[in-house]
Amino acid sequence: MLLILATAAFVSLAGTRLCDAMLPALAEAFETGTVEASAVVSAYAIGYAVTQLLWGPVGDRHGKLRVIAIAALACTAITLAAAAATSLSALVLARAAMGATAAGIFPLGLAWISDNVPLAQRQQALARFSGVSVFGMILGPLLGGLLSEAWSWRGAFLVVAAMYAIIAWVVWRRDRAAKAEAATQPQPQLSAGPSPSLVQGLRHLWALPWARVVLLATAAEVALGIGCVALAPTVLHQRFGLPLDKAGAVVALFGVGGFLFSRAAPWLLRQIARPRLPALGGAIMGASIASLGLIPDWGWAAPACVLAGFGFFTLHNTLQVQVTQLAPDASGLSFAAFTASNFFGQSAGVAIIALAWARFGELPVFLVCGAGLLALGLAMSVLVQRRVEALT
Repeated sequence: MLLILATAAFVSLAGTRLCDAMLPALAEAFETGTVEASAVVSAYAIGYAVTQLLWGPVGDRHGKLRVIAIAALACTAITLAAAAATSLSALVLARAAMGATAAGIFPLGLAWISDNVPLAQRQQALARFSGVSVFGMILGPLLGGLLSEAWSWRGAFLVVAAMYAIIAWVVWRRDRAAKAEAATQPQPQLSAGPSPSLVQGLRHLWALPWARVVLLATAAEVALGIGCVALAPTVLHQRFGLPLDKAGAVVALFGVGGFLFSRAAPWLLRQIARPRLPALGGAIMGASIASLGLIPDWGWAAPACVLAGFGFFTLHNTLQVQVTQLAPDASGLSFAAFTASNFFGQSAGVAIIALAWARFGELPVFLVCGAGLLALGLAMSVLVQRRVEALT
């Protein structure tokens, strides 16, 4: 089930970047410019951002697997509509709807792990889930570019629609099987009560001091880390004259670092106490980000990006585990809020770091962000240790 859900998350995140490499083909097909065609990229992100908080309570109320299956089925129909689009505006609308429906898959996959994997194995399971799903964002542009080049841009959407259809069918069958098995087991009698609204649930979550710490730390980590990573291709292009496509490929190694962490997580968890992982992740990513402002040649950026990805997911994985313990009876809402913190941190971080870069230059920005990530990792390590001691 973990592999199935990770594959579903892979496809939903691949959709975020699917159209990046096919923009010239879309511009040619609809007789417009690349800038106008790029609306299909931002439309998906907007749809994803607007609805992600809504999916959590729905999953808590109706079941995570069932809602993931329905979301994947809706993605199938909408992706087919995108493949049949006869105008750019129709494609942009379809992409916004794709983002809105795909937004439920990743956070509810995390929530399912929170509900079904024991705490002792949860951190490793989350690492594996993220390791597979993160490749969606890495391979999305490659998938879209290869399929549009070998077949057509419409063919790329057809392939993605087929993937969503398979996911919907498999998850639905697993959900039905799980419910049939549960029906044979004696169930405790629970008192029925009204389900809290989205606003009530968010208020309750935000009222928890540890929830505020985790969500704000998540936003800060993504703002400092991903904000600098988003700036890196431009820096490599301007400082070393590296073509943008090659600069983007170098920075994409960030995702490889995340995958390497997912494979190394079992060994790390055996060798290092869990509360120390945030400090390790903050130190590795902080040093890697700072080094991007100091490298004498673009070739040094490749290992720096791999290490940055490894450090980012080392810290991020600890934050994910903490989210699983915020509100066990509302894990869907907890991870929806976590995903929203990710999105807000990325959006704000890119904007703020770009302004700081324009005013102060790249070296001060990379050094300050690197120091900030180190401080964040050390602080979370101390706070997680205190929380562990308080709970035991």
